[in-house]
Amino acid sequence: MTTSAKIDYQEYIYTPADLGDLHVSYDRDIKAHPGVKFGLASIDKCVIPARGGNLIAFVARPGHGKTSMMARWAKVAGQDIIADGMAHKQCAIYITLEQVAEELEAYFSSNKRYNATDYAWGRAKTKDVEEIARARAGLPVWIMGHSLKRSKKRLPPLTPEVMYQAILRVEEDYGFEVVIVFVDYVQIVPMSGQFRSRTERVDEALVGLKNVAIQAGVPIVVGVQSGRGVDERKWKIPIMSDCQHTSMIEQTVDKLYGLWRPWKTEKATWGMKHPLSSGQEIYVPNTPELLIIGMMKQRMDQGTFTWLTRFTPQELLLAELETGITEPPQAKF
Repeated sequence: MTTSAKIDYQEYIYTPADLGDLHVSYDRDIKAHPGVKFGLASIDKCVIPARGGNLIAFVARPGHGKTSMMARWAKVAGQDIIADGMAHKQCAIYITLEQVAEELEAYFSSNKRYNATDYAWGRAKTKDVEEIARARAGLPVWIMGHSLKRSKKRLPPLTPEVMYQAILRVEEDYGFEVVIVFVDYVQIVPMSGQFRSRTERVDEALVGLKNVAIQAGVPIVVGVQSGRGVDERKWKIPIMSDCQHTSMIEQTVDKLYGLWRPWKTEKATWGMKHPLSSGQEIYVPNTPELLIIGMMKQRMDQGTFTWLTRFTPQELLLAELETGITEPPQAKF
């Protein structure tokens, strides 16, 4: 992601003295600016906040919440920016590759009156949509991608290099610091090179996104499609080996979450016993709102957790089911 053909190789070299200064400066920075939190207490007490250079992945089968979970986190990040009094200087960015901006915006404009499904059906009153749009303008979440209003314009594919340059434009031309970027989703990230297989292309996309995270100095969260093999298991939280068309996921990402909505895969009578950290158990019935989140990797710390949550994708609402945090039932994988 270089902006000039001439490379200053000294910029890659750090002496022990340089490293000491960098380490002290980094320590001060993360104390002053802890990073972007997930926004759910049970997860935030286990997961290191997202920081510049991080590549974070949500892995799931279609319909299990990748897009809505990332949109929800983007909305939380925007609300945190507002709470910090930085809405005029900072923003989160959502890069959409499979939806037009107008359609994706339904998530960010959802509220108690209308959710994303209402907008999709055109049920919201025009007067209300206009009012909500004015209020939505105060949420510092920007969208990159294609729009129906710009459909006749020939734009370059959103390769990692183009994403990088667009992030720089937000900072240089608009004067906003980008605090986190979301990309939906890695299997359809366009690449400029020629590849012998789909796996090579997706692997290169992951490496490219990791480089963007490092060189732009922002955390990047990416959606990753899970293969069908997970459907054959009793415990259907995707793990690293389930990531479709990629062998690089384990090496490249800093944090990896697997998402599973049992309502999509199990009978309505399905349920599970879940141990609490107190030593007690609760019975969890199958409902449309039940979302099981599993962490399969976290660089620099323990990376295996399971959280049971209530999630309403149409409204981007995520809530605790219970606050006990346990190891996932590994034997069921």
